[in-house]
Amino acid sequence: MKRSNMIHKLDVFRSVMECGTMVDAARDLGLSQPAVSQHIQQLEEDLKLKLFYREHGRLIATASALDLLDEVASAFENFDRLVSVAQNLRLRVQARLRIAVPHSFCAHLIPRVVKALTDKHSQLRFTVELGGYSTILGSIAARKADIGIVRSPYHHPGVIGEIIANSRLMCVLPTAHPLADLDVVYPADLGRSPLILLGRETVARTQIESIFSEAKIIPNIRVDTQSVGSACTFVREGVGIALVSELLAAQYLTDGCVLRPIYMGLQDQFSVIWPAAHDQSNLIKEFTDAIRHECNLLMGASLHPSDELQYVT
Repeated sequence: MKRSNMIHKLDVFRSVMECGTMVDAARDLGLSQPAVSQHIQQLEEDLKLKLFYREHGRLIATASALDLLDEVASAFENFDRLVSVAQNLRLRVQARLRIAVPHSFCAHLIPRVVKALTDKHSQLRFTVELGGYSTILGSIAARKADIGIVRSPYHHPGVIGEIIANSRLMCVLPTAHPLADLDVVYPADLGRSPLILLGRETVARTQIESIFSEAKIIPNIRVDTQSVGSACTFVREGVGIALVSELLAAQYLTDGCVLRPIYMGLQDQFSVIWPAAHDQSNLIKEFTDAIRHECNLLMGASLHPSDELQYVT
């Protein structure tokens, strides 16, 4: 016996018990009265129970029918709750995207991507969580967020992703600075210029310091900071020259600052990541395509006329 057939018969039984007569149950279910009567008869045969008898033309429920009704009502209540949960899960997936990103991506890139996606999906809601790369990796692996942005390479068995941008190390210079006239800045060009550097004890910072050491240059570090935005502000105020990844610095450029490549052979890669247990959904693909597009546009707009940029496709 098919389970779906049994569920249908139990639903007919429940309606008869609630309505009081087979005629009213038939009207409630959109069936004929003979069809309702046949379903009840088949249910009694399947269960080997007498559920109703007639007395003076009235339909009377047996004690077995009353006991069965309690169980049927509970089962259908649980089923209705299950359907409701499934619908809520579907709506939540469709209506909300939880993003985990570094602070430095929120000055330009994430707002532009959110605007692009909400133009296509008017009911879509976003939760944007800000944090460091290790925190973002943990959030994605624990499924506390649906999608994140980190610097590559990353190492975590709980996440997978795609590269969205290759970003060179750049000098952020005041517009009137003599080095702004150069197409490429070399470490030796910095001389004793005061520098603004990011992320002490990070891999990127260690690489920069190693290059200075190999070139026998003692950098004049004026400011250590953790914020790309603050580094660019220090430059605009004339405090020094900042060494920052192009993609991040380009979000904070103002009329008072320009970017010039520095010849150090250093490049950052940034990736979109999502939980390894999930396939790339259509929404995550749309987000990935949109952020990649915005990264390419942003870095293209920051270029000196003689620069060349390899876009990520």
